[in-house]
Amino acid sequence: MKPRQIPPGKPSRKTCKSLSTCVTAKASPYRQAKTSLAERICYIETRRTDASTGQEFERTLHIPEETLLKEINFSGVKAFEKVMVKGKQLEYLNLSNTHLWEIYETSFLDSHVRNLDISGCYELKKAYVKGNQSTVIPLQKLNASNCSSLQYLNCQNSLLSDLSVSGCNNLLEFDVKNTMMKENVDEFLEKNNILPTSYDCRYGYEYVRLEDFKPQWYVSKAIDRGIGWWFTGEPGRGYHVEEDLPCSLDDFGGWLDEI
Repeated sequence: MKPRQIPPGKPSRKTCKSLSTCVTAKASPYRQAKTSLAERICYIETRRTDASTGQEFERTLHIPEETLLKEINFSGVKAFEKVMVKGKQLEYLNLSNTHLWEIYETSFLDSHVRNLDISGCYELKKAYVKGNQSTVIPLQKLNASNCSSLQYLNCQNSLLSDLSVSGCNNLLEFDVKNTMMKENVDEFLEKNNILPTSYDCRYGYEYVRLEDFKPQWYVSKAIDRGIGWWFTGEPGRGYHVEEDLPCSLDDFGGWLDEI
């Protein structure tokens, strides 16, 4: 039986299961312009330093713009430590249980990945899967569970709405500001035993004081932004944290329409 032929120009949608099926040659800064299909899917750069930024690419997995696959699975592959993703069609990337130990601030800045799995990467210490002030990355789901060495996780400026960080017990900084997350702070803490260091508040409040010579302030309005984090009891209690109040908690009189 003849093997199935893929028509010219039509990419295969088969998930890439290992480096042996995706990479056939080492990459170097002086690769020929005409690359193999494997190199267009991904390649590993053994050593290079970017002269303009000083960034080192050592044992770095590159997924270039030319990649036509929508899904790539490298789970369990131990051949790389860093990653640089620019595939315009790639939506799902599995890097779980690999030797990944750092994700740069630019690693996913130009990618279209919506679902990323980095679970079980026990050597990973820094993961900056984030956009910037001018670019919001399309990442929607991130599984970072059981990354026991992870200290810095930053997902700011993304479309993230589904996040798993169970087993990440050494996090020092955990930033999820400017995302699509909707979480109860108390429930998240109970489930994961960690709290984000920066996040968006779901509710905003407006306060008034009826008479200048009286110390009492009242909340006149609560604004539901639809996304963000909140504590149990909000918006009914009238504030997110005490520091947000225009007065001390003793001088807070509750809701204006209840007096």
